[in-house]
Amino acid sequence: MSSESETKTADSVAKIAIGWRDTAGAIIRAVYAKAVPYYAIYGTDERIVVQHADAGVIRPGASEPLATEQRKALAPLAKLRGEINGLIDQWRNRRPDQPDVTGQGDEPRPPGDGTFCWLWSWLMGDVRRWRDYQSARRYDRRCADALHVALQGDAAFAEAMLADVKRDVIAERMSLVRVAYFVWAACTMALMVGVAGPIADWAIPRIQGIEVQQTRLIWRGGSIGAVGALFSIALAIRGRDDIGIGLDFRDYRIDAVLRVLIGATSGVLILCFLSSGLIFFNIGPQAGAGGGTRSGLMQIIEPLCVPNKSCPPVVGMTSFAALLAFAAGFTERLTSNLLTKFGSTIDVVNGPTAAAAGTRQPTSPSDAGTAPANEVNPLGLPPEPEAEADEGDERRHDHCVADKPLSDDEATDDVHLPEASGGIAIAPPAPANPTPGK
Repeated sequence: MSSESETKTADSVAKIAIGWRDTAGAIIRAVYAKAVPYYAIYGTDERIVVQHADAGVIRPGASEPLATEQRKALAPLAKLRGEINGLIDQWRNRRPDQPDVTGQGDEPRPPGDGTFCWLWSWLMGDVRRWRDYQSARRYDRRCADALHVALQGDAAFAEAMLADVKRDVIAERMSLVRVAYFVWAACTMALMVGVAGPIADWAIPRIQGIEVQQTRLIWRGGSIGAVGALFSIALAIRGRDDIGIGLDFRDYRIDAVLRVLIGATSGVLILCFLSSGLIFFNIGPQAGAGGGTRSGLMQIIEPLCVPNKSCPPVVGMTSFAALLAFAAGFTERLTSNLLTKFGSTIDVVNGPTAAAAGTRQPTSPSDAGTAPANEVNPLGLPPEPEAEADEGDERRHDHCVADKPLSDDEATDDVHLPEASGGIAIAPPAPANPTPGK
């Protein structure tokens, strides 16, 4: 796009074209509808804009400009339009041919937004930007269609169309948030397993003065509990509609990380209780009082017992303790959703759908059928009363019948009228050929 075309300003409906600047200085990226000289609907990088009727265009029989009536017709839709813009505004700023910017400025966003998930963001950055930008364009077209319907006089159906757009935007954002929520939980789990494994297998055996087996159990129990928490999140994430779709996404990130930490902590605690002898499980056949072979899952973590001291009936840790730690990770479900407490969710719109718009009561003169609504008359207003009607009322009040037509029976013949009196008499005409000397 040349710089020359960007300097042209479209100050009328006829001049609205791609590449020109509107009266606010924004570059026109798309033109969705155009009816010269009544209106034009176009899109910029920031929003969908309506160019109202040109100056001097007035509806027949109206006293105010048509642009004023158009603004009144679109005013009830301002709330829904603002909510939709707020939901997709971040997607508009991700054009593939421009740097991915944040809401704080024009600097390119670093991969991963400064988090430990930088590899995921680097691999999926271009894909996400293209997907978000295409989604914004798709919803902009649907909003433009709704505005087109409103300018044609059907504001009720346009409101239903915008309500459907908002509902679809929220559904798409919830789907994206669920995926990102699981990714953050998986990254947290991988970090804990990656840290706990080397510590348990390499660092702890080199530390003097600690119970190696018991300490390794605690670290491994934490990592297994984190895996159990991730599995629990994967099972329940489809039903969590209150994850939150805030524009900054910080709340659901914190919630995902905390749930994995809760599962890891639960795995550590359950194994600590078992190793200390405070909790006993009797599962499977028990050994007789006279002795016998130990079998089944009735015993718990025998290698953790201190030599020369009594221990509860136990078996090895690799199967049973891991199973208990994994099950302990499901305790993250006992935690109430943190986002609900902080009010970070956005309610799904409960407005009318496009299918139910036909059952709504008339809300404008066009619905009541007083006048046809179209691009010239978006409000469907009847013609304003003419001034002659008021003058006629004054004549009737003055009892003046001068303008009342009379029938032949009411009219008086000229021969029956009285002889006129007064005034100026007309002299008789002079003879045509006067006689000389007389």
